[in-house]
Amino acid sequence: MASDTSIDIAQQLALLLGLASLALTFGLIVLVGLMRVALRWRERDAAATIARWRPALLRHAMGEDPPFPLLRRGERSVLLLLWNQIAESLRGPSHDRLRVVLNLLGLDALVRRWLVRRNRERQWLGLVTLGHLAQPSDWDSVHALLGDPRPYLSLSAARALLQIDPARAAHPVLAEIERRPEWPMARLALLLREAGAQHLFEPLRERLLAAEATQQVRLVRLLAAVDSLRASPTLMGLLERSENAELLSMCLQQVQTPAALPRVRQLAQHPVWWVRSQAAAALARFGTRSDRPLLLTLLSDAQWWVRYRAAQALLCTPGLTRPEALELREALTDRYARDVLGQAMVERELA
Repeated sequence: MASDTSIDIAQQLALLLGLASLALTFGLIVLVGLMRVALRWRERDAAATIARWRPALLRHAMGEDPPFPLLRRGERSVLLLLWNQIAESLRGPSHDRLRVVLNLLGLDALVRRWLVRRNRERQWLGLVTLGHLAQPSDWDSVHALLGDPRPYLSLSAARALLQIDPARAAHPVLAEIERRPEWPMARLALLLREAGAQHLFEPLRERLLAAEATQQVRLVRLLAAVDSLRASPTLMGLLERSENAELLSMCLQQVQTPAALPRVRQLAQHPVWWVRSQAAAALARFGTRSDRPLLLTLLSDAQWWVRYRAAQALLCTPGLTRPEALELREALTDRYARDVLGQAMVERELA
C-alpha cells in the first residue's frame, strides 16, 4: 500500500513538472513574439522619424531654412543618429550649418547631460555628437571618458578629443594608445589620419623613438599610416639599429623607399623566417633586376611563406618576361622552389 502511494506521488510530481515545463515554454514563445513585435514597431517608428527629418537636415546643411518637423521625446536618439550619419559625410560650411541645427533644437545640451549618465549607449552617442560639434568647452567632460575601460567608449572619446583640438589631444591620446593594446589598429590608423599629420606626426615619432620595442611595433604602423613619406627616415633608422624581429618585420612591411634596399637585402638572410618573408615582400615593392639571384636563393628557403614571397618578388622584378620566368623555373633543381614559382606564375596570370 505504501509503495502504491509513493508511485502516485511520483506520478503527480512528474505531471506537475511536465505542466510547468509546458507553461514555461509557452511563456517563452509569447515573450519572443512580443519582443519581435516591439522591435518591428521600433524599426517602423525609426524609419518614420528618419523620413520626416532627413530632408529638413539636408536642406539646412545646404543653406536653406525650412521649418522643423515636430520632435517627440522618444525620437531624439534616432534623430541624433541620423544627424551624426549626415555629419560624417559633410565638411566645411555645410557641416557648420548642421551644427547650428543641433543648437536650435536644444539637442547639444541634451547630449552633454547624457555624457555624465551611466547609460552607455547614450554616453557613446554623446561622445560622437560632441566630436562633430568640436567645442573647446566640452574638452574636460570628453577627456574624462578617455580612460574608460570599455574600448568602444574610450576610443570614441579619443576621436572626439582629436576633433575638438587635435594639437592638444595628441599627447593624451597617444599615451592612451600605448596603454590600450585592445584598441584595433585599423581604427586607430583611420582616426589619426583624420586628425592630420601636421598635428600628430612629430608627437607620434617622438613617442615611437622613446618607446620599448614591444610598443614600437604598434607605433611604427601608425606612424606610416599618418604620413608614409615622412616616416621613411625613421623606418630606415629602426631597420638599421633594431635587433627585435617583430619590429624589423613591421618596419619592412611599412617601408616604401628604394633607399632601404641595402638593409632589406641583408635582412633577407635574417635567422628569423618572418623577417626574411617581409624582406622578400619589400623587394617585390622596390627591388631591382640585380635582386634576382637573392630571390632565387630564397625560393629554396625552409619556410613556405619565405619561398612564396620570394616567388612573388621575383616576378615583380623590372623587365622579367614570362618566357624568362619559365626559363628560370626550368633551371631550378629544388622541387619546392619550382612548385612555388609555378604557383606564383599562375596566380599572377589569373590576376
